[in-house]
Amino acid sequence: MEQPNWEIHKESFEEQFAKKEAIDVLGGKIEAVDIKPEVLKTEVPVLLASGWAASPEVFKDSIKVLFEKNRRVLALERTEENVSENEIDEKLKQQYPIEILRNATALLRLLEEKKIDKVDAVAHSEGVDNISLAFAINPEKFRNIVFIAPPGLTGKDSFYGLAGRFSLSFMKELKKFVLSDDEKEKERIATVVKEAIKYIAKKPARSIKEAIGISRIEIQKNLEDMQKKGVGVAVIAGVDDVVFPMDKMQKNVTKDQFDGFVSVKGVHNEIINYPEQYMAAVDELLDNLEKKKTVREEKISKAMDKISESSSTMTDRDLISYYHEFNISEKDIAKKTILDIGSGIEEKFSKEASKFGAKVFSLNPGLQNEANRETAKKDILKNEEILKWQKRSVGGRAQELPFADESFDMITSLYAVPYYIDSKDGKFSAIKEMMRVLRSGGTARIGPGVGEGKEQENLEQLFGKETIKWLKENNCDLSEDTKSGSVVIRKEFKQ
Repeated sequence: MEQPNWEIHKESFEEQFAKKEAIDVLGGKIEAVDIKPEVLKTEVPVLLASGWAASPEVFKDSIKVLFEKNRRVLALERTEENVSENEIDEKLKQQYPIEILRNATALLRLLEEKKIDKVDAVAHSEGVDNISLAFAINPEKFRNIVFIAPPGLTGKDSFYGLAGRFSLSFMKELKKFVLSDDEKEKERIATVVKEAIKYIAKKPARSIKEAIGISRIEIQKNLEDMQKKGVGVAVIAGVDDVVFPMDKMQKNVTKDQFDGFVSVKGVHNEIINYPEQYMAAVDELLDNLEKKKTVREEKISKAMDKISESSSTMTDRDLISYYHEFNISEKDIAKKTILDIGSGIEEKFSKEASKFGAKVFSLNPGLQNEANRETAKKDILKNEEILKWQKRSVGGRAQELPFADESFDMITSLYAVPYYIDSKDGKFSAIKEMMRVLRSGGTARIGPGVGEGKEQENLEQLFGKETIKWLKENNCDLSEDTKSGSVVIRKEFKQ
């Protein structure tokens, strides 16, 4: 089998990335990269907006993944402090922090220079603010947007709070660098740290001003405007992100503000550590956002919009996600009675698993309140298709399951237990309750996984020593699935 074409493809990327172009922005020059594959997946390019103190060099591997997905990618270096502000509208200066405004203007100037009518934007961290503001200035330039680890959705913030969380995240990156055995991962972390230190050392005042700007911007109003303009919006957020915590985001936004929401295992800069996985998800989300515009299921959408008002869970998980996250197949769920904890408001797993004879009961904390539950029931009854599969929705908490002993053959919990339970006692109670309602010989599957290597140490950190001790004493086997990394608890048959 010949390899030359792949080599040409590879060299083409390296050559293009090395050829930075200088564009005129606000009276100054800023370098940009414009990477074009030989065959385009779509005529609409991706505009990548990097996070605070980051450069295209930090996102080089991410850009390469999109390039290999046959997407054209544009990215811009940081704007300089000495560029003029004269081209920026005075009203905008009064509304938004000047540092973020300068970055947003530079992004739009890049599109103008390249004569690009529309883009699919992909933004990380501060880049989310930059893209949101660029949209506010010129919304016609945007087709779809994917926000990764977004600020501005967690409610009111402060500079000192944000600085503290960034510092904590930075220390976690350094710790990960020291402990990692993966040379490529260490190289990526080193690049992030080096670029951040270089940027802060070179522009200390600018760094502080940008951080202040990030803490002040809330982008929810822009989300409403994006919907009105027909721009597809999706979010990728890490459950371990301490900079912009997911629990705060869930309290501050509702699912109907997005066309897609993906919760993933990882910290704030995980996109840089694992670009292959993240950019594959971005590529798929962009495809799905386009499909959603042409195929709208109006009745289901309207019912779900109302149900989402009383739901606290935003994730959107289907059967394929469960197969991947838990390393299971159709035969594992066929004709089983299953409890799915923290199902997500659309409960796709429940619907799709029923095709294989599975009875899935979905535990949703948002239905605990009786008034909320009655409202949800009324909305469900308006749509016959939803009624068929959502009638097994049950309000409750994992720590107090409203089911009889040994009711289920399998229990699944993806991004729920133990991730949204703060206390060790709460986690312990949830596991005990899960084992109470699980039948002998059944399994509980918990995702995402705990990471590769040091299995016992990881499990103890996730669940606590007391929980692990109790499981052993009660004839329950706790292990890690080697393929998916998910946690498997098997309740052994009673002797």
